Formats: sequence, structure tokens, C-alpha cells
Amino acid sequence: MTQAPPQSLKRAVELLLPRHSREHILGDLEERYVSPAAYLRDAASAIPAAVLNQILKSTPLSFLALEALSVYTSIFAAWFLLQSLDGPPDPWRIASSTAWW
Repeated sequence: MTQAPPQSLKRAVELLLPRHSREHILGDLEERYVSPAAYLRDAASAIPAAVLNQILKSTPLSFLALEALSVYTSIFAAWFLLQSLDGPPDPWRIASSTAWW
């Protein structure tokens, strides 16, 4: 007789998984079930991988590049503002400078 994970634990993992990969991942996790702690450890590594895979499959590469460019520009703008300040950095000035760029 094989053991199965508790329904509450299985349902919690199911809610965190992307819809398109739920059945496969839940089946794999159930096959490898030994204990609730091992199930959570396996789920903790499978969920981020499934989410990242879904993001990469559904997001165009040009959008990811544009988003990376905007993050880099924001960081550069904050650095540039910090270089021009005489006193301690003011979070509002940094935020407004970053938004301006």
C-alpha cells in the first residue's frame, strides 16, 4: 500500500502551480512521496522552476529585454543621483530621479 500526501498539502501546492503544469508536477510529487517534509522540499524546488518555465514560455524575448533595460536604467539613475548628492541620500529624491529617467 502506497502512501499519499495529505489533501490539504496537495491542495496548497496545486494552488501555487501554473495551470498548464499542475497535473504532471502533482503526479511526480505524489510518486516520490515519502513524508510531508520531503513532499514540501520537493514542491519547494518544483514550484519556482514551473513558474519560471511558464513565464519564459509565455513572455516574448523582446519584452524581457525591455524590462531588463528599464531596471538597469533605474539603477543607473539612482547611482547617478547618489553621486551628485552632498549629504546623506534622500529616498524621495532617489525615487523621483528614478521615475524621471
